[in-house]
Amino acid sequence: MTQYTNIEYKTATNNLFPTNGVGAISALDVRTHFDNTADSLPFKTTGQTSPPTTNDDGSNTAGNGAFEIGDFWFDETNDVAYVTLDNSTGAAVWANVAAVDGNVTATGTPLDNQLAVWVDNDTLDGSASLQWDGASFLIEGTLVVDGNVTVSGDVVGGIANDIRFGFDSTPTSDQILDRIVIVRDIVIPANAAGSAGIIDTNPTSSFVITLNDDGSPIGTVTISTGGAYTFATTGGVEITIAAGSILTIDAPNSVDATAAGAAVTILGSS
Repeated sequence: MTQYTNIEYKTATNNLFPTNGVGAISALDVRTHFDNTADSLPFKTTGQTSPPTTNDDGSNTAGNGAFEIGDFWFDETNDVAYVTLDNSTGAAVWANVAAVDGNVTATGTPLDNQLAVWVDNDTLDGSASLQWDGASFLIEGTLVVDGNVTVSGDVVGGIANDIRFGFDSTPTSDQILDRIVIVRDIVIPANAAGSAGIIDTNPTSSFVITLNDDGSPIGTVTISTGGAYTFATTGGVEITIAAGSILTIDAPNSVDATAAGAAVTILGSS
């Protein structure tokens, strides 16, 4: 038999059933026409309560009917539709219409700029906690990174967690330059790499500032007589200051009388 497209079917119908009554129509003509119709259109099986099996084939092995390629099966209990891809005897292949390879469905009400998150094996939904507008990536919640992160450009908010302190006038011996309550873990790289400082009036001898985590030294900042800064962490390794710690920044035991106008930033991250 011949399969028709929609246009071909309409043309054949017009030719077979002329409005002027000219031409004889035989029973064979009618049977052929409707056979072609059957081969051109999918048929549906409704009222099913489970998915089709490999025995729902072209030979009626399962007793649910003989199926052709493209026929539909509606599992009304689970609200799922299937289409026949192969009707070989005992080896029929049916595809879930909502989960054909390469296609997914959306659920809920995803909004513009929301990133898709897998809800189950074949369904995506938008996430209000992950949004991209073409320029900024919004993440709400805790970001867990397994591996290295390379950033090209400035880090804004949330990730950078630098420590800043300084003094305008010359401090006194053992003066606490600053006390900081740590509210989230701060990681300082080995020897505080990437840190920086300035000073308006250089000391006449090395000016060593000590960083203490709950009273224990974790690093130093040394200002040379030429105004150069040297940063060091205890043991030359990466240091983590835990949330809840008190970080104190102490001036030297014996303070040079000239050092003044200093500002320091210790590179840190969370």
